[in-house]
Amino acid sequence: MENRQQWIRENISEALKNREFEAWYQPIVRTVSGAVSNYEALARWRSPQLGLVHPTEFIPILEELNMNAQLDEMMLCNVLTDIQKLMIEGRDVPPMSVNLSQTDFKDESVVDRLIVLVNLSQVPHDKIIFEITESACVDSPAVLKDAIRKFHNAGFSVWMDDFGSGYSSLNALSQYDFDLIKSDMCFLKSFNSGGKSATVLGHVLSMAQDLHIMTLVEGVENLEHVNFLKKLSCDRMQGYLFQKPAPIEYYKHQAKVNPDFPFFSGEKKQEAQYYDSIRFKEPGPATMPEELARYMKIPAQATLELTGTDFRLLFSNEEFLEFMAGHGVRKDCFSNSSFRKLWAAEAGPVVRSIVETSRRNHSWEMFADELNGAKVMGWLYAIDEDPSRGAISFKVVFPQQFHT
Repeated sequence: MENRQQWIRENISEALKNREFEAWYQPIVRTVSGAVSNYEALARWRSPQLGLVHPTEFIPILEELNMNAQLDEMMLCNVLTDIQKLMIEGRDVPPMSVNLSQTDFKDESVVDRLIVLVNLSQVPHDKIIFEITESACVDSPAVLKDAIRKFHNAGFSVWMDDFGSGYSSLNALSQYDFDLIKSDMCFLKSFNSGGKSATVLGHVLSMAQDLHIMTLVEGVENLEHVNFLKKLSCDRMQGYLFQKPAPIEYYKHQAKVNPDFPFFSGEKKQEAQYYDSIRFKEPGPATMPEELARYMKIPAQATLELTGTDFRLLFSNEEFLEFMAGHGVRKDCFSNSSFRKLWAAEAGPVVRSIVETSRRNHSWEMFADELNGAKVMGWLYAIDEDPSRGAISFKVVFPQQFHT
């Protein structure tokens, strides 16, 4: 192993010159729909001498030699080339994220240089997302603030990568204008539903949502992770449960044998904007009428979507699921796949009518209805709509004191 590491150290500079590094892609999944919302580009070294070299072997050496910036710039060029080819083929590609390390920001001209590369490629700016590692917040705070501002002014989204891996996380949330935070996979590696990691992650996601920052958790490997993140209203998920990183050729092959393969049939732009808006427009406790707020200790609450005569559950707390189970709707009725959940019954006319009233008036509305023969009383608020699918999202709350 020592000889291998020494060989990598001695030859990695030449490998960069020879452009032996390539982009592999891993999907990012929208929690509420199961659709692919983005892809992350990850570096792989295809060495003529060693074969495929994993990042765990070469990234520490690049950091030691202060050569990360060269790799990051090459990866952006690789991604831009792949997107160009896909666009020429007439494919609608989801936005792709490219990682930037803390050493990139030792050069204050890095942002201008990266923007020029995108401009020269003629790839639309909304197809590229820059992920900045949390450690950059410590090493170059002033430069990083200016970099995020420049990226935003140029129309790029900026995400924080590895949130929670260091000790600056909370300060970074308040000091930097990130569009999304990606929680480090360490939270799920030591996950159990009642453990400390689950509690910490729950508070992190809640805090980000209060600040109107989108959330993504990586390291999703099983359905327990999915169900947990869904209850926490996590926006996006990433992990081996969905797909391991793979080269672009893999996705092209899959698209040939399966026309519905999600790499080329992910979210449409309007749908993505609609789901993102739910996070920013969802009403908080301060907006609630006094007669509802007084009962808001731990109510059964959920965010749902009305499409035609169907309700679809987007997010909910455990109290909502227990409330539904207490009225004859089993928890397993809400799941027909690992990450897409549907209401088991048609939307009732009363609730449909109240949703429309709330949408027109931009107001909380009280309603009384029947659920499997039992009277229920609650409140709802229409959040946003997606005309392309005829869908309306809304918040519903069932205060415990209103149940009969």
